[in-house]
Amino acid sequence: MTMFGSVLSARWLPSLLSLDLSDNPLGLRGVEALARGLCVPLRSLNLARTGAKEKGVEALAEVLREKKVSSLQSLDLTENQMKAGGLKHLAAAGGGPASSKSIRRAFLTFCGSALA
Repeated sequence: MTMFGSVLSARWLPSLLSLDLSDNPLGLRGVEALARGLCVPLRSLNLARTGAKEKGVEALAEVLREKKVSSLQSLDLTENQMKAGGLKHLAAAGGGPASSKSIRRAFLTFCGSALA
């Protein structure tokens, strides 16, 4: 999985705008590796049904908070069972002064959290 993150951080990917990894069983380790390697100008990231769960979403939120992918406009985390904890990490990533304010669409269907 470490190699996966290394591939994404390679300087030969400067024109990658959309990445769809939906329905791939990345799990926590895969999503964490992806998050560590994200520094390309992505506009769309689809991680639906990848098994990210709360900790994977936390790693992704940290990247968003650090503005490593400030061009991201669409994020799909459908069916990742991130529960309320994962949603809190995403909300925190979007609320700070250094956060990525460009996300216009977030797909969070069936994430295992009941919003009160």
